[in-house]
Amino acid sequence: MLDSVQLEHQIECTTIAGIERKFMKEERLTTYIACEELDFTWSEEQVMEFQKLWKQGRKKGKTSIEMIISLSEHFKRPQEEIAILLLDRGMKSKI
Repeated sequence: MLDSVQLEHQIECTTIAGIERKFMKEERLTTYIACEELDFTWSEEQVMEFQKLWKQGRKKGKTSIEMIISLSEHFKRPQEEIAILLLDRGMKSKI
């Protein structure tokens, strides 16, 4: 018969194993998370503003690089975060 601590430990191990089976598609010894220091969260308002400004800039003939630099300054965010939002919006055919 398991005491409460042993039972809790067994439940925890079973839960962890279930999560690993469902979400961890590859076994790794160590995990590296790319761009962990960047923030890829945006409000809906910011995304709509981004799309509007992007389209306006492109109509004025600005290059993608010029727009990334300009939007980085406008939103006060690193160019990498702007580039990822650009990639996302392009993949979803929003710009």
